[in-house]
Amino acid sequence: MIPPWRRAGLAFVVALLAATDPALADDVPLPASTASEPNTATPTPEHRLQWNFPRFRYWEVGIALAATGYFTYSVLQEPRRVDMGWHDPLPGDAAARDLFVAEGHAGRRKANNASNTLWHITEFFPFADSIIVPLLFDDFNVDVAWQMTLLNWQGIAVMGAINRLTHDWTGRDRPALKGCEEHGPEYSEEFCQSDAPRVTQSFISGHAASVFFGAGATCAHHTALPMYGHPVADIGVCVLALAAASTNGGLRMVADAHWFTDVLAGMLAGLGSGFGLAYGLHYATPLKKLQQSGMLLVPLVGADEAGVQLLGVL
Repeated sequence: MIPPWRRAGLAFVVALLAATDPALADDVPLPASTASEPNTATPTPEHRLQWNFPRFRYWEVGIALAATGYFTYSVLQEPRRVDMGWHDPLPGDAAARDLFVAEGHAGRRKANNASNTLWHITEFFPFADSIIVPLLFDDFNVDVAWQMTLLNWQGIAVMGAINRLTHDWTGRDRPALKGCEEHGPEYSEEFCQSDAPRVTQSFISGHAASVFFGAGATCAHHTALPMYGHPVADIGVCVLALAAASTNGGLRMVADAHWFTDVLAGMLAGLGSGFGLAYGLHYATPLKKLQQSGMLLVPLVGADEAGVQLLGVL
């Protein structure tokens, strides 16, 4: 028989979980002595996709609003040119430029146009995916669509703020300026002008940060939730998004718009904001995994003992 003080502790934890997220209480096994009547029937979920993760918190709203505010403020200051004296490549940049950059003006222009097109598609794909799939293919699942959209907003806001911070405070020359010095103003109609405003916005690559955010968010959602209903399809769209992001990063170097280290830093910022935030704050939750397996960590306090105990049904 379970002592009364343990039953009271367990009842308190269950009530706390239910108040935080009512759906959590359904997964918590209760001892027979505390349950009024056995529940032998397993309820059928209303939706195929279930949000079994921490919900978007108030402090995350604050972070997303602050990041969105800084990004908006910085963009409204354009056009401007920030010269912090960073003119030289880092180790490996020159070799990568020799390897990737297109020799002709037409090739660089085509690479630039292709990267611009791929940029918007890859960056905003998780937004459309997070709304269309739950609403149209899961009986208008507003809850999951809303939670994923909030995660997307937080990720793109943080990525955008990092992007603008580095542009505002590093002022690195684009590699195309080297071509302007060597071949004259006809090398790049965008960057060889004396008053070109974006020639010192090389670090980090905004295109790379944006597309890798899109790829990271896509992979986070599809590895945590069976959005397409089959692991091959969910893994496949993740691989496709990463391939598109990698292609975009390569095109930025072919267009001579960014150094290799610009693209690498943009990739890290994008994956961190798209995949890292979603998984670190929501999708990777050990306590939730215990609850899904029919187990629960419960505080254990007694006259001569204190700690936690693992309860479950075998």
